[in-house]
Amino acid sequence: MYVIETNLMQRSFTDLLPSEKAAVLAERYDKVLYHRHREDIVNELQALEGSAKGGHDVHLSKNRDGLGEEYGLSGRSVARLLGVNELVPELKEKLDAGELNLVTAVQLSYVAEDVQKAVAETGKPISKEMATRLRESEIKVSDVAEIVCGTVRKAKTTSKAVKIPTNIYERYLKGKKADAVEEIITKALEAWFDGKGEADV
Repeated sequence: MYVIETNLMQRSFTDLLPSEKAAVLAERYDKVLYHRHREDIVNELQALEGSAKGGHDVHLSKNRDGLGEEYGLSGRSVARLLGVNELVPELKEKLDAGELNLVTAVQLSYVAEDVQKAVAETGKPISKEMATRLRESEIKVSDVAEIVCGTVRKAKTTSKAVKIPTNIYERYLKGKKADAVEEIITKALEAWFDGKGEADV
């Protein structure tokens, strides 16, 4: 809190970095509405986007608009910056450095902190579409790379051991690499079961 006050005394609000503006507004908003929780802020952002219902929204909107007037911002901008304040420090740094735009940052503020950290750790640029996809799906940390980096995790293949008589192995498979052996056996079995040999097994 002292850092926030010091920043405001030394620089004007418009000169602050986005994460600093978010911290100032969140602190001020807490004072206006007493104690705020993460869920309340998320609900307000959803109300702003029209996805929440209830008369409580009008009261919150008036508070956002009033706070916005103090700092020369719209209520919508206040809501976005309040969302930004919910980001993990790593993503706030990306926002401040210009590596993440405000709209994308707001989308990421909806996802769980562990997912946010995983996104930051990829080191990849995040588009609004990626952030929206992360927000809209029940995503786990293990899914982040697929969405952000475009990598698809290989499904684990299960295998069973099959015994091949030594004379067959020596005749057809000796000296071949494992993937070549698998390909030969697959082709042989496909040929057999496709009618080139009847399965009298």
